[in-house]
Amino acid sequence: MTIRRIFLIISIFSVVYSTNMVMFIGMSSFGVVDMPLNSKIPSYLNLSQLPDFWSDLKDLDQSIPLNMTVITTELKNYTNKVAINYTEVKFTSHFFEEHPVRIFSRIYFPYYKNLVNVTFPAVVLVHGILGDSSDVIEFAMSLAANNYTVLALDLPGHGGYSTGVPGVSPDTLVNITQTPKNSNLYHSAVAVYRAISVLTTLDVVDKDRIGLVGGSFGGVMTFYVTALDSRVKTAVPLLAAGNWERALKFQGYVAGLIPPNAAKNETHIRLFLQYFDPLVYAAHLKVPTFMMIGTYDEFFPIDTFNLTYSIIPQGVEKNLAIVPTQNHAAFSEIANTTLLWLDHILKKKNPFPRVEITKKRLFSLFGEKLSLQIQVSDIPFNLGEMKINLGYKEDVSGFAWKVRRIASLSAIELQSTYFTKTTFGGYVIPLREYFVITATFGNGVVVSSTLQATKLFHTAFIPTFGVFIAFFSLICVYVVQNIKKTLHNIEKVTYVQKKMELMIYYVFGSLIEIMYITSLIFLSWLKATGTIVHWTVFKFFDLFFHQDIFVYATLILFIVGFVLWFAGHPIKASVVQIFIPLTLTFFLFSLSLSLITLDLGFYITFMSVLLLSILNNISKNISQKLAKRYFETLPELDAEKEPV
Repeated sequence: MTIRRIFLIISIFSVVYSTNMVMFIGMSSFGVVDMPLNSKIPSYLNLSQLPDFWSDLKDLDQSIPLNMTVITTELKNYTNKVAINYTEVKFTSHFFEEHPVRIFSRIYFPYYKNLVNVTFPAVVLVHGILGDSSDVIEFAMSLAANNYTVLALDLPGHGGYSTGVPGVSPDTLVNITQTPKNSNLYHSAVAVYRAISVLTTLDVVDKDRIGLVGGSFGGVMTFYVTALDSRVKTAVPLLAAGNWERALKFQGYVAGLIPPNAAKNETHIRLFLQYFDPLVYAAHLKVPTFMMIGTYDEFFPIDTFNLTYSIIPQGVEKNLAIVPTQNHAAFSEIANTTLLWLDHILKKKNPFPRVEITKKRLFSLFGEKLSLQIQVSDIPFNLGEMKINLGYKEDVSGFAWKVRRIASLSAIELQSTYFTKTTFGGYVIPLREYFVITATFGNGVVVSSTLQATKLFHTAFIPTFGVFIAFFSLICVYVVQNIKKTLHNIEKVTYVQKKMELMIYYVFGSLIEIMYITSLIFLSWLKATGTIVHWTVFKFFDLFFHQDIFVYATLILFIVGFVLWFAGHPIKASVVQIFIPLTLTFFLFSLSLSLITLDLGFYITFMSVLLLSILNNISKNISQKLAKRYFETLPELDAEKEPV
């Protein structure tokens, strides 16, 4: 390599590195390196006051008797050690179209031989959509075994035992054509409100210590009723969040709950959200609240969870658990974490752990890292060992959530407060990182920080990319010079044709390859909606899609095809390249069949790669035609002469 070429490479490196430094300083000055992770609140939502159609809710207890009837009662054994009183009842919630809405419920409370003038804190358990009270039997029994009175109800239209309201469906959920009181959401919330009234009639209930716990659809009910009913002293909405406009755009399972004709009517949807978006109700919570969700939730994008949590007013005691790699399901940490929270609030029995982090950017000439100072405080001494994990995910479509262990302490080592530090980042490619710190205890309790988003800007990236461009440019220069030399020194047309065809092929093909790689890396950053949550499917698909195997496999195909092209083996390169559209097509087809929830950025990225694959094949045809047309204009030379 000549000194002139070495100087060229150094010059390119210096220019791009200097440009990068200016960009980094500019980005830091404008404060766009660190970014909060909250979705945008829709402008048409009024968070200052609750919808007025709930105004007559408190009059129900005076105007409509509960008419509670006992179906059966028995004594149940829980883990062969604890006896639980179990009763099935029906009560009248309200009237719909002049018919009484009768709600089936299961009531559990501890059994003691001489149970006289003894009261327990109480909990209403609310199941998810398309479920019923049988889904939470184990949960209810465990709470009762820990000295709680528990009422688990079948919401209107669920389970087959509650009557008086049509079955739940997309049409009944968004039926607000005449009044929001026609929606199944309204009927369900009223039923939960009246379930609290049932608890207040029981002698074994401490009326000043009532909590509300719900999962998924039940979590939504928890937001509603807690904001409307002062009798609720603590709320635990699980696997639920607000900002449903964002959830609808996310095209998760929430979108499947909206009938197509309603989804097309923007005015109808906005009015529906003004009535029932949990964001409105979260803004009016006044009691201690604990929220929990998994990073792969199919219904609620994780940024809507973050936003809903932040909407809960300042001054209200609140805590949360975001669990990496978990989906919209009743994962094992829910029961024990909820019990610890209820004990903390309703029994004043123990502190409840809290995770807080402080971020600091560490800058160097080769890339930026993030330093995290982690504090876990209010640690009870009866939870067993504690593991602190970093859950993180790059904002590149197809990449999965990963978990990295930061610290592990035995029960003996634990104090009431624990500090630790860690760093992460330093990638060659500048990525926006999503991360959360979780503290998991030996008995299954888990708490976390809020979800964080930090864009790490890496000074090593642009120089690296610059070196790649310089290397590519030198190869192009070498090919062109070789062609010129050949044209001056040879007389064999067939040899010229071969070289010219390869040169045109290299230029077109290499440009397409650059577009390939650029689309894979950069297009996923152009997410207009800022989605974080990606997908969760059945265990078979989890095994494949959650290990980044598709992204890595595709990148390998790109690189192999790229190398083969420059090595002068266009046929071999074409064989490799043909697998790219095939793998992408199979991947997208699998996603559609599996009803995987995806964000807009994902579709943009991989559909763009599919388009570029088509352009790749087109470019080959163009290069061949151009070469053929060019050589048809050349005069015939003596083919017997060998090139010099």
